Amino acid sequence: ALGAGVAAVAAAAMCRPTKLVDSKDRSSERAKLRSDVVSAMASLQARIAAAGGESKLFTNMATASGSNVRTGIVTDNLPTEYTDLTALLRMVDSEDIGQTALIEFMALAAVASLVAPRQRSQLDMNSIVFGLFAAVDDNCDGQLTAAEGEGLCRVLQAFDLLPASAVRELSASGGAIDLSEFRACCRRSFDVEALL
Repeated sequence: ALGAGVAAVAAAAMCRPTKLVDSKDRSSERAKLRSDVVSAMASLQARIAAAGGESKLFTNMATASGSNVRTGIVTDNLPTEYTDLTALLRMVDSEDIGQTALIEFMALAAVASLVAPRQRSQLDMNSIVFGLFAAVDDNCDGQLTAAEGEGLCRVLQAFDLLPASAVRELSASGGAIDLSEFRACCRRSFDVEALL
């Protein structure tokens, strides 16, 4: 399921009206997040602030889509007021089921916070690692459950921030991912340049 992230990005790019293209389709230059993705992430950050936090926005969006927090956001059922965010939600829907779970949404929000213009000049690997990890470590124990780790990796892979080989390395144990393991993997494999 984790390896399906890139395929989901390509499939979503073909069917979405905003014409976000597959982030693998690039010339020989370093990968960077496209301006339309950065703009959508800025919109997500503004909506998070207006809602009073990531969890509140997720709840609002799940409810607006006719769903609930447990089931997640049903992308195709979102009202038009969320059109600016539907392309992002489709990008992280690696299983192509039309839904975004809380874990994926929290990871997406964490990536969006790294892309915010004020943050870009201040990025360092520790800030990135701790920000991403904390966003999905629901009980704050320094361990990601298999579901939390898979959700985080799906989002990172959807934006080409973490290669498939690193995702396989993290999921090799089949269970929890601890902070030090995630940090070591990110230090070796995370594409910081894509955020700049």
